[in-house]
Amino acid sequence: MMMKNKLLNNCLFELLGMTLFLIGVILMKNNAEKYIYGLFIGLGLGIFIIFARKIEASVVWKKYPDMKQYLEIEINDERNTIIRDKAGFKTNLIMNYLLLVLTIMFAFMGVSVYVVLSMVALIITQGVLFIIFSNQYEQKL
Repeated sequence: MMMKNKLLNNCLFELLGMTLFLIGVILMKNNAEKYIYGLFIGLGLGIFIIFARKIEASVVWKKYPDMKQYLEIEINDERNTIIRDKAGFKTNLIMNYLLLVLTIMFAFMGVSVYVVLSMVALIITQGVLFIIFSNQYEQKL
């Protein structure tokens, strides 16, 4: 019973995503403001993709229940968790430097000041989030 409710909810959210996407397309054809139809299209596709994945996973797990247990063991394995954490940290570090270089390039290229300031805000936000999460994990451990 619970599985059918989840599947029904996921299907309803998927319908919502398709509806938002189609509204965005209609608004685009009617020459509405770019940010309005862009918002509808982006949210619609995002919702659609997320819940399509959930439906796919529930169907696969229903057909292959042993695969779900294997995946849960793999995800929660300490070695795999440490590998993901280290890979995520290195990726974050590299992306931070790339974002910094791109911001400097955009500033010298004369790109709009709002774009450059937005990128600077992202770099600062990343640093603040790093401090917050570091303190949070330090208190937990």
